[in-house]
Amino acid sequence: MEYRLLANEEYDTYAPELKGSSRVVTDGEKYWYFKSAINTPDEFSRDMLGYILGSKVANIAEVKKITLDEFTVLKSIVGLSEEFNPQRHYLVRVAGSYKLEELKWQIPEQAVASEIVFSVWIRRRDTHVDNRIYINGIPVFFDSGIAFLPPHEQHMGHIAVFSRRNFDHGQPNRWRIKVKSEKMTTQEARALHRSTQGAHHFVSDLEQFKSELNHMTRLFQTTFSYDLTKEINNADFDENQIVFLNEFLSINLHCLPKDLEVMSRIIFRD
Repeated sequence: MEYRLLANEEYDTYAPELKGSSRVVTDGEKYWYFKSAINTPDEFSRDMLGYILGSKVANIAEVKKITLDEFTVLKSIVGLSEEFNPQRHYLVRVAGSYKLEELKWQIPEQAVASEIVFSVWIRRRDTHVDNRIYINGIPVFFDSGIAFLPPHEQHMGHIAVFSRRNFDHGQPNRWRIKVKSEKMTTQEARALHRSTQGAHHFVSDLEQFKSELNHMTRLFQTTFSYDLTKEINNADFDENQIVFLNEFLSINLHCLPKDLEVMSRIIFRD
């Protein structure tokens, strides 16, 4: 696989918010961010599982595992001095490189509702403007590295605990749904004041969004009403984690309607 850094015009077209970063590359077909994860020991597995599951129901950016040979090439291109760790080094597709027709949902209310439901289901609490790009007003999100209850967040499984998190701009207690008649842009979203508006999601029709939230809850329960061992295994989790995560996701799926009731009392606040 041949990789190279982006040319200036490619940055301007697909990733203006990343211009100046040496981590954005292309393989000639797609555009990728070369990630060196730092949040959890198995961050790749969490990001990959987020993509495996999320790609069925949401506008989530692709995650790609790399080989040692690919890492060696990428390391040279970006000037990295680290040694290869398959749980830390991988590729995430540049969200701004998606075409609208590639997205699962092309209506803001559907796209936002699916991200909210997905984030509640997997306990993805890093849900903020820096982990989202807008394609013609439609959000595409990424980063599930802090989700699926990593070791330091085992206590956040219950929705009462998860929904209280409030110490930075991506935390569940700060999520808000806001009505915006014009199409949101990435530049506008990134310009928001992080501490007060960083966890805002934008829709044009509040009543339609509420309807979509209920629809997505039912869709998730229908889509994932089976044993998820294969999907979890494909994300390279170890055997103990596979058992834990399968049970965790099954319980959360069953509790989704009640969990969304709790979150609805938060996201619709002024």
